[in-house]
Amino acid sequence: VSKPIMEDGELIFIQTNSRDITERRHSEEKLRLSEERFKALFQNSLDVVLIISEYAMLENATPSFEKQLGYTVSDWIGKPVQELVHPEQVAVFNKAIETILHRKDSDLILRIQFKNKDQQWIWMELKAASAISTPTIQGIIVSLRNISEYIEIEKTLQHYSDRITGMLHSITDGFIAVDR
Repeated sequence: VSKPIMEDGELIFIQTNSRDITERRHSEEKLRLSEERFKALFQNSLDVVLIISEYAMLENATPSFEKQLGYTVSDWIGKPVQELVHPEQVAVFNKAIETILHRKDSDLILRIQFKNKDQQWIWMELKAASAISTPTIQGIIVSLRNISEYIEIEKTLQHYSDRITGMLHSITDGFIAVDR
C-alpha cells in the first residue's frame, strides 16, 4: 500500500508499507499439495469410504461406491444408508452408529450385508469412526471392504470341518491317529 505525503501541494515523499508473504505462499502451496494427495487417495481407494451424517444420511462417498455396489453417489446423497443394509442387520447398524456418536475416540468394526444395485447381498466389513467434531467433515467416516469371498471360504471350511467331526463321532470302533 502506498500513500503520497504532500506539503503545500507538493509531493514530499511516498509512504509505502509492504509485507513479506513468502511464508504464506509456501503454506498455501503445501496445503494445495496435501489436498491433491488426499483427493487422489480418496478417489482411487478400492474400499468404499462414506461420510454419513449423525442420522446416517449419505453425505459423500468414494467412486468405489459405484464400483462395489453399482449405485451412483449422486443418486444416494441425502438418502439413509440403512436402505442399503440387510433388514435383519439394520438394528445392529443403527446401534453401531449410536455407539460411535456417544463415545469419544470410539472405533468400530463389524460384518454387515449391503444390497447392491442388482439386489444381491454383499458381505462387507464396516469400520466407522466419528468425525462429527472435525469442522471440515462433521460426519461419521465409514469404510467398507467387500469380504463376500472370505465369508464363502469360511462357510466351506466350516462345512468340511463339520463333516470330518461328524465322521469321527460316528466311528464306533477304536480310532488311533498316528503322526509320522
